[in-house]
Amino acid sequence: MNIMTIIAIVFIDFMSKFAAVRLLEGMQPIVIIKRVISLEYVENTGAAFGILKGKSYYLGWFSIALCAAMLIFMLIVKSKNPRKKIFVNSIAMIIGGALANGIERLYHEYVIDFFKLTFINFPVFNMADVFITVGTFLFCLNLLFDRKIKL
Repeated sequence: MNIMTIIAIVFIDFMSKFAAVRLLEGMQPIVIIKRVISLEYVENTGAAFGILKGKSYYLGWFSIALCAAMLIFMLIVKSKNPRKKIFVNSIAMIIGGALANGIERLYHEYVIDFFKLTFINFPVFNMADVFITVGTFLFCLNLLFDRKIKL
């Protein structure tokens, strides 16, 4: 089931980026909620906050390798903790997001970002980034509060 979660996340991310290219590329930003969030097309050749700019190819391969290691980790955790669905799904969310961005980096040598928070100075991001962030948050909560997880 968790492999399907990963596939679904990659699909959602790819479709959202396809829509971003069609609707936003070459256009002015679209305000969703004034002074809160807008949609703006950005081709990101680096990692978060603009670090490693121009190193997309290496970041892509790093993402793929990290996803493989995390997949093995997820399968081990799942076999030892079959009832820890939120924990295992949090790992699947991280893998799905990282895999989607990694594939895109290898294919385009950049990642398409399009969500812009306008109430703070924050990098433009995409759906894969949302899944990675939510998955990491849930992963950390589980590590902090569930002492029954066997690693």
